[in-house]
Amino acid sequence: MRITFLLIAFILCMSSFCIIMKDETILWQKNRLLTWKDYKGKPAKRFAAASTFYNIVKTISKTNETSSKVTIEALFFCEKSWMKKSWVNNSVLEHEQKHFDIVEIFSRKLRKIIIENKGL
Repeated sequence: MRITFLLIAFILCMSSFCIIMKDETILWQKNRLLTWKDYKGKPAKRFAAASTFYNIVKTISKTNETSSKVTIEALFFCEKSWMKKSWVNNSVLEHEQKHFDIVEIFSRKLRKIIIENKGL
């Protein structure tokens, strides 16, 4: 449990430094699967067909003078995700989608911890 908490705390700290532009991101949604058109980044010079860039992002908004709302979201970053057209197929896309799905699983775990601990 302690390792999970430390991992989640680290992710939150790192995600706080991300500059998010909504046009360049895709929020994880059950009925919205990734497509190759979502991959807009320049391919890296390494032996890989594709790379999916994602993060768990924390947003804090004030609801009134004494309380605030914390939102935890799994986001896909289009401009940082890339693929090599001649190397990809549907199986590779399904594999990359699973990476994004795993990020959503950890987002849900983090939301649960925050709710159970009343905002940590």
